[in-house]
Amino acid sequence: MIFTQWYRRFRRARALIILGLLILGALASVFADPLGRVLAPTCAEPPTYHADVPDDVRGVLDSLFDNDLLYCAEPSEPFAGLDGPIYWGSDGLSSWVFFQADNLRGVGLTRYAFGEDFAVTPPGDSPPASYNPTAARSRANQATAENPTYFFRRDGAPSSGDARVALRVRGPQAPTAGRPGARSVWRDLDRLIGWLRGDALAKGTVPSEVLIARQPEALVQRVERRVAPGLADEAGELDKAKLAEVALGEPVLMQAVTGMFGNSVWVAGVVTDTVPALELVPPGGGEPVAPFDRSLWRGGEGQAPLALFAFDPLTTNAPHTARFWLDGLAAGSGAAPDAAWPVEFP
Repeated sequence: MIFTQWYRRFRRARALIILGLLILGALASVFADPLGRVLAPTCAEPPTYHADVPDDVRGVLDSLFDNDLLYCAEPSEPFAGLDGPIYWGSDGLSSWVFFQADNLRGVGLTRYAFGEDFAVTPPGDSPPASYNPTAARSRANQATAENPTYFFRRDGAPSSGDARVALRVRGPQAPTAGRPGARSVWRDLDRLIGWLRGDALAKGTVPSEVLIARQPEALVQRVERRVAPGLADEAGELDKAKLAEVALGEPVLMQAVTGMFGNSVWVAGVVTDTVPALELVPPGGGEPVAPFDRSLWRGGEGQAPLALFAFDPLTTNAPHTARFWLDGLAAGSGAAPDAAWPVEFP
């Protein structure tokens, strides 16, 4: 076969491949939501709660379920006493882990990661690209009941590119029958590694692991941002070049954010060797509102440090006044704020 014939066949095949890719792209756009629900299904039923689970915890989980934002999975090897699946959900600003057991003594969350093993962040919002929190995050149970039979944690939200959540809960090993196949080589290997590392938890315990696939677009649609005019581009999005020009120790309001279960305020140009403070004065005055959590963030070289302040739900589209102190100790002493800005949550 001569070269020109091979060349014609190659061009026809290339055209068919390009056409096929275009068709697949069009089908993916049309069926993105149905396909996402198949590949990353949410819980079919809400949790059946133990008696000691308080109403506020139930309200969060039920709201996540009602909005198709609650995921659940059964570990392949559950620890002794685990009652039901492990639940995870997010509103785009925060995420929650929940599970129940007959007894939580000796049970702990030993791994919690988004995407390619990125550790979870503080609640309030997912960070801008290339930013990381200055302090490590705890994995302790935040349940308020005395001797609770449930585990509940509120942390930060995954970024839009994190399509999975990895969780490992270590608890007591369930009794196994003395029959061939009753042991797990992976569990034995995990125990051996734990023993070599001096991990006392490895003995007599089992790592109950789940990997949850999630639908990132569901969260992006539920978070609204209002970037400060001085840091916004023509489309109203955060301009990273302008953000890089913010001077250290000269704080500026970066953006105000609204989600289902709360609001948050980002401030750029903070000092990371102190703990800054921010409070919001409601529209028309009144008692200032304090955040329930605050965190500091560092970026790469030349990027201004950030502070994130997470609030319980506030009135949207109403003028608040944010009062900011570079050093939180000054706020407690009654000193005048270092900066103040009008803030409206979208």
